[in-house]
Amino acid sequence: MKELLILIDDFIDNKIGYNEFYSKFNDIYCIEPSVFKEAEEDSVSDINDKLAYTGEEPDEEDRKYGFISADEFREWLKDYKQKNIHFWNK
Repeated sequence: MKELLILIDDFIDNKIGYNEFYSKFNDIYCIEPSVFKEAEEDSVSDINDKLAYTGEEPDEEDRKYGFISADEFREWLKDYKQKNIHFWNK
């Protein structure tokens, strides 16, 4: 989980871009899901669900289906982190 939290912080702090975040998140989440405890899995699943409806710059058609931009996702993730700060304080 620590590796994922560092990745999230790097994205929030603009140390890495959306494409790098997306790729690394999927490597961690999809390849190694067993590393997460049940409570962590729920939280990581929430992030994955939101990420599935995120694009670098979605067009009008994609927005009709609920897609958000990478910048909007970054803001959502900041808020999500604050609501789930207990994971970062371990």
